[in-house]
Amino acid sequence: MSAEDKAIKKGLLNRLFAISRSHQKKEIAELKQKISKFISKNADTMADDELRDGLRILEISEKAAKHEDFEKLCKMAEPIINRLIDLDTWNARDLEFLSVAIAYAMTVEQAEILFINALRELEKYEYFTKWINKIKFVLFENFIFRLLRMEYYEVLEYTDLFNQTMKVALKFYEENNLQLSISIALVRKGLFLDDYSFVEMGLKRIKKAGENEIYKMMEQEIDDYEKNRGEFI
Repeated sequence: MSAEDKAIKKGLLNRLFAISRSHQKKEIAELKQKISKFISKNADTMADDELRDGLRILEISEKAAKHEDFEKLCKMAEPIINRLIDLDTWNARDLEFLSVAIAYAMTVEQAEILFINALRELEKYEYFTKWINKIKFVLFENFIFRLLRMEYYEVLEYTDLFNQTMKVALKFYEENNLQLSISIALVRKGLFLDDYSFVEMGLKRIKKAGENEIYKMMEQEIDDYEKNRGEFI
């Protein structure tokens, strides 16, 4: 790949990981179009795994925003996760891909292993505090999202993992003043514990902050969770 194409690729992937959540539909659609066009430029870009995985993430985000079947989304993410598993070591970009793709790991066990290994790998970047904190916040949110979708028969095995992860995540969010992440976590905690005082607390915080799109996203997540409760927890 030419130096010019490498620079364009870097810019596109930087934009990809600046998108924090699937409600940013306009940004996702625009970036998807740009990456698709760039991939088709030549043989090098068409063969680039990171560009193709970047496009997969955008496609998953679009379908997630439409509340498509969770198993289908996991299958879409499987090539990304398999590529990362096959690597001998993870670089910073790999960790960015992982922080997003972990939401759609095929199993809780796989997600847990990836989560633990990602946190361990982040220790190598101790001097890049701002970047580490960003990856951690995405990792926590997406790992908790995946845990919330465990099958009903997995509850006894993974309840302690959920509770411990939620405890550590909330502490991290509080230490870094990530108020929106706290609110989202409270909603998800309430759903898992079947305690709607937490759900209401989280929703009120989101509404008070004026995060209307996030509020709608979480309302739909609650609806999806309730509809699939027999399949998940």
